[in-house]
Amino acid sequence: MHSILVVLCSPPGGDQAETKEEGQLSSLDVSFVILCFNNREILRRCLEAVYGTIQGLTFEVIVVDNGSTDGSPEMLAREFPQVRVIRNATNLGWAAAGNQGLLAAQGRYSVRLDSDTEAYPGTFTELVAFMDQHPEVGVAGSKLLNPDGTAQATGRTFTTPAAVLFGRKSWLSKKFPNNRFSKRYLTCLHTQGDDPYPVDWVSGASMIVRREVIEQGLLIDDQRFFVFAADLDWCYEIRQAGWEIYYVPRSAILHNEGGTTKQRRDAAIIEFYRGMYQYYRKHFVRNWYDPSHAAAIAGLTALAILALARKRVVLFTAWIRGTKAGRKKVEAGLAR
Repeated sequence: MHSILVVLCSPPGGDQAETKEEGQLSSLDVSFVILCFNNREILRRCLEAVYGTIQGLTFEVIVVDNGSTDGSPEMLAREFPQVRVIRNATNLGWAAAGNQGLLAAQGRYSVRLDSDTEAYPGTFTELVAFMDQHPEVGVAGSKLLNPDGTAQATGRTFTTPAAVLFGRKSWLSKKFPNNRFSKRYLTCLHTQGDDPYPVDWVSGASMIVRREVIEQGLLIDDQRFFVFAADLDWCYEIRQAGWEIYYVPRSAILHNEGGTTKQRRDAAIIEFYRGMYQYYRKHFVRNWYDPSHAAAIAGLTALAILALARKRVVLFTAWIRGTKAGRKKVEAGLAR
């Protein structure tokens, strides 16, 4: 029987309104840290998959709610009373809210799990077994699958300025997927077999973190990052501290990528490139007068504008075609 924790939090700098804890936690293998922001149905499917697929592990589930107003907290209380819930008054983002969950976790390992994922049987037992056998590994990531069964770019080398041209979202990688630069960066898409192998970083959609990493103070940088690039930067800091990071293909999980941001796509595009700018500025720009600083701003701004423009071209094309589906797509796009 897991305890129930409800914490009502104010924005940063405010006072905590209420803390309530009942019972004692036993020794746990895993603490699942899942964030929620107005995505009740997605969260429900995620939790059903977690509770329906795990065998042989002791665990707790911590949901950090970022000020949802769609009934998500009420759904949790009604349908998943065993979940520990941390409630924030406002949306603190993936980084800050993730840290709240990690600091509250009691397990030997914490799994940072996005709510738009759905686990398969064995997803997490594979991760825990691998971590138990490899004490030198601080973080390991699952193989993320699209709904059609194809793999997403999960295990990668560290992002560099050149990776802007050959990253998973770049036109060059999509047009020429087998070029050597994209293959070097998107390692998991070009490596055969199911054996785990070392990478520079893994996606925060499903990643397991050793408790000792958190105890060393290696938390997510929530001062610079809100959502995007926070997992990239976190893995960078963990690698710098001497831990290894691995990709574990046998730990497969369905990832409805962007399921938590589909209703805010324009904002998500801007936030993605803002996050990448913060990462480049933190690790590659020596000072404000460094020419690479201006290059990073110009390059990432241009990419953001192109991404936003491309979306509108797609909508305009659908409108011109005049199909019923096209009109719905335009109306949905204009409402975001």
